[in-house]
Formats: sequence, structure tokens, C-alpha cells
Amino acid sequence: MPLEFSEVMLSSYVHQYAAGSRDLVDGAARLVEPGVVMICGIYPPAGNAPIAVKVRIQPHADEPYQLEGLAVRALDTGGAIGWVAVPNFVVEQLGLMQRAREIMGNNYIVTRIASPGGPTWVMEIQGK
Repeated sequence: MPLEFSEVMLSSYVHQYAAGSRDLVDGAARLVEPGVVMICGIYPPAGNAPIAVKVRIQPHADEPYQLEGLAVRALDTGGAIGWVAVPNFVVEQLGLMQRAREIMGNNYIVTRIASPGGPTWVMEIQGK
């Protein structure tokens, strides 16, 4: 089943869905490159710290979301300074990616992802 979506649609979905799950406040998303998404927002379990997560969508994988990196704003300077990278093994030990996989669903796999031009992506998924 192909899904066609824009960055605005994806960001709106992340904002609404994350707000309903109470896992991420003021969530937003950016399509960085085909298959790579940046998700950011306020993370209540970490004392309402702003976070930014880079995730790669993996076609034909049992776990379609692979963590590429996570950063937390440790010091609010109003700019890019103050962000601290969190090692991936810490993220996995805290169960953050497992929780993300639960939220995003474990009942399908991505079979193809493409950016045919412009700000629109096409992602094909199938049920497991």
C-alpha cells in the first residue's frame, strides 16, 4: 500500500499523535533526506528537556526505524549551542527506541521509500 505524504503532513501527524501519547510535547518532524527523519520536541520523562532524534526508515527490515542519533538541549542558549549528543547505547538502555517502536507500530514493514521530487515522499508498507 503506497502512502504519499509531505513534510507538513508528517510533522502534523507527529505533533498530534505524540501529544495524544504524552511522550512528546510540541512534536515536529523534518524530512532530512529520503529515508531519514528528524523528530524534535519536549520530552517530559527527561524533565521536559528539548530533544532531537534522527531516525532512518529501513525498507525490508523487521525494525523499520533505526536510531542514527539523539541530542538533548542541556543548556538553553537560544541557538544551536547547548545541545549534547546522547550515545545510542544509552538511548537503547533507557528503552526509548523500544517505546518509539511501540508508538509507531510493529505490525508492518516498509517495502520502499522514495522522494520523487519536490517536498513529497512516497512510502510503501505491507502488513506483517
